[in-house]
Amino acid sequence: MLAKAYRANNILITCGLSLESDTGSFEAHAPSIADTLKSATDIVGEIIDGLDTLVPAKRPSCEPHGPAMLFDRWKALRASQKAMAASHLGSPDNPPELDQLESQSEALSQQIARCVPKTDTDAAAMLEWCIQDSNGSILSDLYPQAQRAVIDYLTSKSGSLSLVA
Repeated sequence: MLAKAYRANNILITCGLSLESDTGSFEAHAPSIADTLKSATDIVGEIIDGLDTLVPAKRPSCEPHGPAMLFDRWKALRASQKAMAASHLGSPDNPPELDQLESQSEALSQQIARCVPKTDTDAAAMLEWCIQDSNGSILSDLYPQAQRAVIDYLTSKSGSLSLVA
């Protein structure tokens, strides 16, 4: 695994040097740089998968707030964001308050994704958060974390049922 990390590092350094180089045009090298970055991304993905199997996932407790309560707060923040964005539609710059709401929303998203559901309501809130946050098109690495927590919760609740191969 360490060899893969060094290989990915070398690939990324080479790509960085290629992008900084004054020789040739970027457009001429773009396809090969894209392929090289894809290779590095694949290697990094393999490293992450390997590390995930070596290090057991530790999920912090969401006490005193469970995922359902955090999801309610997230929905309220998103509604405020939408209202503020609508009121500043056509304005060239976003107000700082909108950026602050976005940061708070992202922090809540990370908390929700890292929670351990303790009730069916918590599990449902985590899955609903995945759906609403993605809006049917956005993908985030937080969604599989939340989904895995719900799967683990439901599996432990059902006893011997094992969904993982």
